[in-house]
Amino acid sequence: MASPEADEWASKISYGMPHDVYLKDPVPGGSLSSSGARMLLEPNCPAKFHYWRTRRRPPSTEFDLGTAAHKVLLGAGPELVVIDADNYRKGAPRVERDQAYLADKTPVLQHQMDQVEEMAAAARRDPVAGPLLAEGTGEPEVSFFWIDGPTGVHCRARLDYLSSLYTKDGRLIILDYKSCRSAAPAKIERAILDHGYHMQAPHLIDAVVNTGHAEDAVVLFIFQEKEPPYLVTVVEPHPISAVWVGRELNDKARRVFAKCSAANVWPGYASDIVEIDLPIWEQQRMQRVVNAHPIRGIA
Repeated sequence: MASPEADEWASKISYGMPHDVYLKDPVPGGSLSSSGARMLLEPNCPAKFHYWRTRRRPPSTEFDLGTAAHKVLLGAGPELVVIDADNYRKGAPRVERDQAYLADKTPVLQHQMDQVEEMAAAARRDPVAGPLLAEGTGEPEVSFFWIDGPTGVHCRARLDYLSSLYTKDGRLIILDYKSCRSAAPAKIERAILDHGYHMQAPHLIDAVVNTGHAEDAVVLFIFQEKEPPYLVTVVEPHPISAVWVGRELNDKARRVFAKCSAANVWPGYASDIVEIDLPIWEQQRMQRVVNAHPIRGIA
């Protein structure tokens, strides 16, 4: 929430802010990011958000390849530590990996680094993504801070790539890079829902609009597969079924954040006993079992 100490963050754009500084949230009293907004709402809850806002999540090698690809392709992000080993099963490579995590760096095995270089080259060759990422078309890893007018909540966002390009109808282009298992459109639809990218898109748009950087914007997600031939799909979330819905959810999350902050109460999933009903399809299945004919030959 707004405070005299946080005035300098009321409308601020920061180029080159270190990644770990942004993640630790430099705003006095705290601010709300897109991932934080998702954590406040179902299927999560304010208690989870409050727990993790002051704690460091355990590192996971699952995300290291994507983080490294992001760094090589966009030229910004956590520093990479290339480890000359095939895996982390031996002691020395494990130690190097853990030391990198402690220093807020991203460890990558040598063969993974080769893979990341190939991914970046494939993305730059892509007929749609390539021109959007061409040298001189924007700035990577730009941090935005602003106050949400209706709630007074401090918000923050870190844009993967703040483009200097505009759409034909005059909207500033914001790029967000996602490595994935499949860049098939049908799989991407599921990923957007599972990871809350429909909430992330309007949050990023709010960042550039509320700081006065642009009058309007569009978010384009660049999805790239992590296996050869490293296929790329560029996606614009639908303005109604994705962005508008995501904006409504963001508004709800900001109201929840404001109320919880004011009361310093961060509830869990439910405040009373919850009655759980089985889904209708399971009720129908069980009814069919009950109504089935007896097994032949058994009384």
